[in-house]
Amino acid sequence: TSSIRRANANSSVSVGEFGADVPKDARKEFDLASRAAQEHKIDQAIAHLRKAINIYPKFVMARNDLGAQLLAQGRLEEAAEELRQAVSIDEKAFNPKLNLGIVLVQQHQFSEAADVLVRALSLNSESPAARLYAGLAEMGRGNLDDAEKQLKVAYTIGGSSYSLALFHLGQLYMNRGEREQALRAFE
Repeated sequence: TSSIRRANANSSVSVGEFGADVPKDARKEFDLASRAAQEHKIDQAIAHLRKAINIYPKFVMARNDLGAQLLAQGRLEEAAEELRQAVSIDEKAFNPKLNLGIVLVQQHQFSEAADVLVRALSLNSESPAARLYAGLAEMGRGNLDDAEKQLKVAYTIGGSSYSLALFHLGQLYMNRGEREQALRAFE
């Protein structure tokens, strides 16, 4: 759940997120960061992403990926800051909203997470990750009916790779005292 989240081919990616105006030096640093991340050299990836952002502060994808790398390291405050900046640069960028929602859920800031994830889902309603985290945010807020809907959709869209949604559904049903439904979800 802490991996970099990017939109799938069916979703829209905004111009700012895509980086059409990115200077060549910034793009080179971004590419070096991507290679370092693939090789699990997270500190190097973060350094290259910071260089890319220093060269071009409006580089939405670099801010998104930096936020995701910081999230993976558990540096939630820093991750949230980078992702908030990415969202403020481009309101139509799906990925930073999704990743910010994930960070906020992990910080137990469920109301803000739910708001951010609703905006992310308005850009890509078919994202199982956004549905999963929207469900977790709603659970955290105590909106169990909304949580149930989001978790069911996450599993329906994402299939077996989103079986974590079923685990959380099982927990939701246990909290309601609905043992039969909980057992079905856990199976």
